[in-house]
Amino acid sequence: MEQDGWAIWITGLPGSGKSTIAKEMKKLLRKKGIDVQILRLDEFRRTLAPKPRYTEEERDVVYNTLILMAKFLAKNGVNVIIDATAHRNKWRNKGKEEIKNFFEVYVECPLKECMEREANRKDDLVVSNLYKKALQRLERREKIDEKEISHKECGEKLSPLEQMVGIDVPYEKPSNPDVTIKSVEVDANSAATIIIKKMKDRKYI
Repeated sequence: MEQDGWAIWITGLPGSGKSTIAKEMKKLLRKKGIDVQILRLDEFRRTLAPKPRYTEEERDVVYNTLILMAKFLAKNGVNVIIDATAHRNKWRNKGKEEIKNFFEVYVECPLKECMEREANRKDDLVVSNLYKKALQRLERREKIDEKEISHKECGEKLSPLEQMVGIDVPYEKPSNPDVTIKSVEVDANSAATIIIKKMKDRKYI
């Protein structure tokens, strides 16, 4: 009987280094003869919501589909790395409930560092400078508040589409991750090595 695969969920603020660590893990595992499939949230969103609105309902659909795909793959012996911010604990907790061999990695990174990385990254799935734009909105809103002018009058009420995780929308940190990686203290290779060692300790690999 084929053995179940495992699923690692790498979570953290946008720009924290999730995708870089996921790619490094895949490279190191391949050298060990272990195949892995990376599931990127942004790829799923582009397919499921070509014109995303980023509402709570839409996010639920996208994340639930991502979890279902990871569950089916793992159940059929395919190892999975989920590369997704998932700023609400409920999505990651559901992954833990649904997937047998589940492993949560929290990539901890100061917001300032995330902002600098995000501003310089080149990715056809992600728009850059989203943090900068969010901070500019905050500055405008502070000036508006000082003048006691309503946000609505000045067009500053944000739709879900405009909201940035970490600035406009709070990121809920994992309460008990299997591994915490401080991405300002270790490079991607070291981070991947740490995660793989922890997985060996769990007898996942």
